[in-house]
Amino acid sequence: MARRYLREKRGLSDAMIKQAGIGFATASRDAFFDHLRKHHVPDQVAIDAGLLKTGAYLESPFQSRITFPIRDFKGRIIAFGARSFLPSDQGPKYINTHNYALYAKRRDFYGLFESKAALLKGQAPLVVEGYFDAMALWALGLPALALCGTALSPDHVQRLARLSNKVIFCFDADNAGILALKNSLVLTFQNNLMGRAVILPNKKDPGDFLSLGQLDELRAMIENHTDALSFLISKAALSAQGNIEARIHQLDELLPVFASIKRPLIRRQYVMHLATSLHEDSRLLWSEVESRISSSKQKAAAPKAPVQEISLTNDEWLLLQICVAAPELLPKTLDILAKTSNDVKDIIKMVVGLI
Repeated sequence: MARRYLREKRGLSDAMIKQAGIGFATASRDAFFDHLRKHHVPDQVAIDAGLLKTGAYLESPFQSRITFPIRDFKGRIIAFGARSFLPSDQGPKYINTHNYALYAKRRDFYGLFESKAALLKGQAPLVVEGYFDAMALWALGLPALALCGTALSPDHVQRLARLSNKVIFCFDADNAGILALKNSLVLTFQNNLMGRAVILPNKKDPGDFLSLGQLDELRAMIENHTDALSFLISKAALSAQGNIEARIHQLDELLPVFASIKRPLIRRQYVMHLATSLHEDSRLLWSEVESRISSSKQKAAAPKAPVQEISLTNDEWLLLQICVAAPELLPKTLDILAKTSNDVKDIIKMVVGLI
């Protein structure tokens, strides 16, 4: 039934299913426990890695769901996503592995390993919202990275900046998608990344083109991607016509994006474009942007709390050394990790994210 859903409802071929490593977690609790024991995985290790959850009894959070392995850049599976597909399922549509030492939703992408070859060839990554959206773009030979049930974060963008100097956003064109694009552009500009946008029809995402067999149409839209901030400026100009309150609202929403642009020359070009589109005084707009930047700098310069010193046990010091020298060994140290302080766990998460 799961394979039929993937083929008929989602338009995936067997080759695509194999490439993505898609699996299925049956409703049988015992079958999953037998599988873990066959591979000598202790219950506590499975709990720490998010494969089991505690409650009245141990069970898998992925039962009766299609599963998607989330890999790091080297191809190692560090987490799973799972999707319900049965009409009778009343739970959340998507479930992700919880954050732990090797995985963090705010840092990791789905599709990093699958997109590795294209990224190493210099292609710009496309950021999408869902697993099937990413697969639609992989079918076109494009590097697509999906967010794991969270908004784009500074950690995500720092990782993107190590891969390319440009990122292409492929979000829905509804209000939530436009807001996500604005927030994402603030982060990309802060990291000196140029943001592009793929404009899709309302209520249609890349995964829909895949299920409908319309990948050629999707390819054409992606090839016509546009400058993301210019798109937002044009959209603001249309929304602000004839209504002063709406006009002020559109300007207020765009000001943080302008203020995040580090290079003054680029910032001025966009301000001039906005002034022309909205028939506003460019000097006044520039003053507003400069005021926003000044305010941000003052907040950044505010006194910070003193740095707290952390004393480490011998085991904790060993864990930090492993993080730097051989991070692939961390899964074998989960019993030690479980006993460490939250401060040390945070440091380990940060170090692993930089590797």
